[in-house]
Amino acid sequence: MESENIAHTPISDIENHAPDGENISRVEAIEHLITKREATPDDRDFAFATHYSAYKDVMTRQVPTANYDKLQAYYFAKIWVPERFKVILDNESPCGLLWVEDMSDCIFIHELVVTPESQGLGIGTKIINETIQESQIRNVPIKLDVLKENKARGLYERIGFVITGESDIHFHMQYTPDSKE
Repeated sequence: MESENIAHTPISDIENHAPDGENISRVEAIEHLITKREATPDDRDFAFATHYSAYKDVMTRQVPTANYDKLQAYYFAKIWVPERFKVILDNESPCGLLWVEDMSDCIFIHELVVTPESQGLGIGTKIINETIQESQIRNVPIKLDVLKENKARGLYERIGFVITGESDIHFHMQYTPDSKE
């Protein structure tokens, strides 16, 4: 397939091969324009559904309970204040939530939640890397808590976060500017 024709070819018709013959996945063939916008009260249903679905697996492993629905509804009601959050967009479609607090001595990531169907596409990495740039400009660390069973811990460690402590259910993690080049 000629490269100049790709722009007008449906993605389903594009061959899953790079020009050099190496196989690529369909996800790699799709460009992701990741942006953020301020959350509004109208985002509540999306935010709850995203939070619920993204945390269900990890929470049921970590805190086995028959009342997951009630637990999630209670926790979400405590944290949902639209002014705190940004909606993460992938090509203008909502795919996650972000709550970052800029403090005088650090940047604290309270929530970085990506919908299960959008996980593994580099969205969380892009958001973290943007936060790292701000951290380096301000010369302050980034702090966050991650559930002990959450696979996102591996992402944070790859990027350069280290565990600084723990609670019963969380690891406290920190990225210090210049801790990973």
